[in-house]
Amino acid sequence: MIVDIAIVPSALTDLAFSRLKRSSVAAQRTVRETLLAHGSLVFASDAEIGEFIAAIKKSPLLLSPERDRWLNFLTLLNQQKRLLPNFLPSGFKLCDLNSESDLAGLNGTGEKVLVLSEDQFDRVFPNNPDAVEEIRAEISATTSGGLGEVSVIDSKRALAVAGAHAQGTDREHVWNELFAPLARRSKGVSVLDRYMFSELARRDSGIHSRYPPEHLIWLLNHLAATSPVGTRVRLVGGFGDERRVPEEATQLLDLILRQWNASPGGIIELEVTLANWRVNTDLPHNRHIRFGSLGYTLAEGLDRLRSPRLWDEDGLNWTYKWDFESTQMLANRETRVEQSSTVSSMRRTLP
Repeated sequence: MIVDIAIVPSALTDLAFSRLKRSSVAAQRTVRETLLAHGSLVFASDAEIGEFIAAIKKSPLLLSPERDRWLNFLTLLNQQKRLLPNFLPSGFKLCDLNSESDLAGLNGTGEKVLVLSEDQFDRVFPNNPDAVEEIRAEISATTSGGLGEVSVIDSKRALAVAGAHAQGTDREHVWNELFAPLARRSKGVSVLDRYMFSELARRDSGIHSRYPPEHLIWLLNHLAATSPVGTRVRLVGGFGDERRVPEEATQLLDLILRQWNASPGGIIELEVTLANWRVNTDLPHNRHIRFGSLGYTLAEGLDRLRSPRLWDEDGLNWTYKWDFESTQMLANRETRVEQSSTVSSMRRTLP
């Protein structure tokens, strides 16, 4: 649901004098809401993040209330770890972009939206009368007033509204659309699902062991390949419903690592938390996966992804969670399990 968005500071001051003739306050709120729901601000380096913040502080064109709103918003994004250095090629300076040929260095860097000042947009794309230029399949350019009209953002918005993948959908497609964009930005991943370990335990006993990896090993494989170095993964699930699931976290960790024989990649720590839902009847029913401050609730659970294609006729239904209150609710669910009377937890550093 998240897109890399790079913004030149002057694009924000354009909002006060937008040729779209909209209210400055409303236009800036629209940009912030779009960023909060569907974007991370990306830069070439930490120094460039500092330069961006300094430019907002010093801008003579932003009125004091507008400047304060932007600085508070940037603080919020920083707390959510969505001011990201090293997501643009080293040495690429968006503010120095003067022609379309200057974009050659962005090849192969994933979905990105470049938000330019209106003068800069006219200079780089002189024959475009609109406020959006679809440069390549993964890269778009726009002005601050046109951010909501970029097709890649519009597609994320439409997908969030749909909240479902149909039966027969390749689970790789689900990974690419839902999980990969969040996994590559977050060093903390938490999964809560009462029945998460059941299929793994059955396969460890030789049942269906010839099949492709079930949902948990499949997920760990993809997180290892995609997550940044230093990622910690926490798995919160249950025992007691499936007799083969160990009741002690240490034994479960051994089981997982026995089945998961791939490289841990960017994952440096794996933690499991086990609880008995039968004894603790007030534990959460709904399942979720959380990537730091963003996540999804999974109505039917992660095991809809246990096969290469979604096997249930109802497919996979989910709800995207991006605002602070919603994602904090997900974290609180994990805490409820951790504080239950039957809990067992263990973490292990990976080589």
